[in-house]
Amino acid sequence: MNYIKKTQKNIYVDEIKLSIKLVKYLDSLLLSQLCTMEGRINAIKCKYKFIKLTPIYINESICLIPLQSFSSITNLFINIKEILDIKKYDNRTLIIFKDNKRIIVDKTYKSFKENYKKASMITIQY
Repeated sequence: MNYIKKTQKNIYVDEIKLSIKLVKYLDSLLLSQLCTMEGRINAIKCKYKFIKLTPIYINESICLIPLQSFSSITNLFINIKEILDIKKYDNRTLIIFKDNKRIIVDKTYKSFKENYKKASMITIQY
């Protein structure tokens, strides 16, 4: 999984449309570890002192960076475990995934790299 795109009605895991709310989908991924998305986010905030745009560690192959507030109607969650390269692209960021797919996000390179470093701190611990 490279990313999850949240729209007003659905979510897309990469390009696959799922008719499920984001919280239910993330909970389904986390329940095997006996936690919920809300519990995981609260634990990460507490341990790492993150205030906003908290990365969501799911497992050894999925750690998601939200590009906006979790409560936003639309959002994009990038899986840092699948990133091959990150490049500056005008005032945005080009992300190249390990499968060579690419996505341009409306975040500055500097802002995205900061979020990437935050998420990387979590993955080193696990």
